[in-house]
Amino acid sequence: MSVMNSSLDQGLQRSVLSGVQRLFLSSGLVIGARMGGVLAGLILQLALARLLGAADLGVFFMITSAALVCAVICTQGYPLMIARFAASEYEESTSGLLAAFMKHAVSSVALGTAVVCIGVLTWASLSPSMETEQRTWLAIGVLSVPVLVALRINGALANALRRFSLGYVPDLLLRPVLLLCFVAIIWLLDVQFSLVTLLIAQLLIAALIATWQYVKVWKDMPFARNATAAERDLPRESIRSWRFQALKLLPALVFVSVFADMTILVAGTCLGSKDLGVFGVCLKISMIPAFVVYSVQQICSRDLADAIHRNNVAELKSILLRANLLSVSAAVCGLVATLAVGDIFLSLYGQDFSSAYWCLNLLMAAQVVRAAGGPGVQMLPLIGQEGVAIQAFGLGLLALVAISIFLIPLYGLSGAAVSVMVSTCVWAIWQTIQIYRKSGIVIALDVRRMHKHNRH
Repeated sequence: MSVMNSSLDQGLQRSVLSGVQRLFLSSGLVIGARMGGVLAGLILQLALARLLGAADLGVFFMITSAALVCAVICTQGYPLMIARFAASEYEESTSGLLAAFMKHAVSSVALGTAVVCIGVLTWASLSPSMETEQRTWLAIGVLSVPVLVALRINGALANALRRFSLGYVPDLLLRPVLLLCFVAIIWLLDVQFSLVTLLIAQLLIAALIATWQYVKVWKDMPFARNATAAERDLPRESIRSWRFQALKLLPALVFVSVFADMTILVAGTCLGSKDLGVFGVCLKISMIPAFVVYSVQQICSRDLADAIHRNNVAELKSILLRANLLSVSAAVCGLVATLAVGDIFLSLYGQDFSSAYWCLNLLMAAQVVRAAGGPGVQMLPLIGQEGVAIQAFGLGLLALVAISIFLIPLYGLSGAAVSVMVSTCVWAIWQTIQIYRKSGIVIALDVRRMHKHNRH
């Protein structure tokens, strides 16, 4: 698709700030849910750091991160494709296609998840070098993978249908809040507390929430009409095309949705459990603005799909500009906050965390780069350039692994933070350049365009 290099007209420029305000208000529920979940998560991590210590907290991060990364891989990239089908659902010629796509996606993901989980459990049971305690941790993590897969598939469907409360609140807010309540009750009752108890509680809470979300999302959904006809008339070529496109988007989905967890897994190969617990806390704190950025970009994905579907150049530019303004503002506020009071905040976790001030600030600076790069992951399937995801995030992963192996043994936490910064710069810049070369769309925050807007 060829799109536009023309500049924003004056009327559009005057509407940008009001558009940012409308976007902030419309995304208030989602951002509120993310911030509430983040706050609960931070309090939970603080409690666990005091109850379990930095070393056990590092093991907890490794198990939960491995389960999350595995779950996102098992979704096979399909969540990023749902918005495109939702945008054209109510046209007579394509009505029912969303239901047909969802039926294929769910069956494919369910089969892949079952194969992965059975394979990992079989390997764990037969591995002679693995201790019983480690097998227990791994088994609980594997059992949580199907639950996390369901949360992501059904959440993406709810978001594509603009039912953001169902898409975000269950996973982002209810899950950490309920787990925090469980830990608080255990603490108040002075009951014996262990890492296994925590992992089992987390699994049961996630399963209950996923079941509730599934019922609410799929019950009486409007896209189900004419589904039978669409499935009957669906050519095999379409299914193969969907599968291929989804797999090309998978690297982007992994990087954007579980980048922090993937980073913990990489760092965990070079750091001890204690340092990994400290690094994990810093990384989770730095993800606070990232949650806002991803929320804004995800909310805009349906609007971007509609604008591209209608070939509305001015609307597309307006959506990108106001999304980038809000995203970068949130990331910059996060960096300023950690520069000002990051050392004080880290000291609350204990003496082991006090020395990670510059690690935290480097990780927060990486979020500014990520925000300035724009909603590239959301744009790729909309312009038919899924292959860019493999290039951009493949390079990013290569940079993350290579720099981590080189720097972490030499510089510890600071080396891990630098690897995150470099990796983020690599994939964000490559993605932005390739999308512009292939479509003419500038997805990153354009300083020249902002300057032109300010003059008007």
